[in-house]
Amino acid sequence: MGAKWRIDNSAKVAGIQFNQSSTYQIVEINETGMTIETQIAQSAPPQDFVIPGVGKEVKGKITSLVSSGGGRYVMLFNSLLPVAGKSLTNTDSKTSVQIGTKEQPTNMSNKITIDLNISSK
Repeated sequence: MGAKWRIDNSAKVAGIQFNQSSTYQIVEINETGMTIETQIAQSAPPQDFVIPGVGKEVKGKITSLVSSGGGRYVMLFNSLLPVAGKSLTNTDSKTSVQIGTKEQPTNMSNKITIDLNISSK
């Protein structure tokens, strides 16, 4: 229906380099506000990372991290934040942690789903 735009960026969070692509589209607009649909995709390349607060002998490694999701938000022109919305994001990551040089790394696989609902009173 309306404008559609995409933002590609990268960021370093807690020492981990991420790539992100976000797409936004205005799907409804009227005299008081608009509804925006979003899509997001995130990934992190394989990399070593430091785990804060555990000492230098503990080493972390990401072997894969992929996240995707989307949502729909109602924005009023006289409000800074959405007044209603819903988003769903799924993340799948594989990491390993090694303590010292002689121990075998502990491999972990995580699947995280975030279902967020926003409403104002």
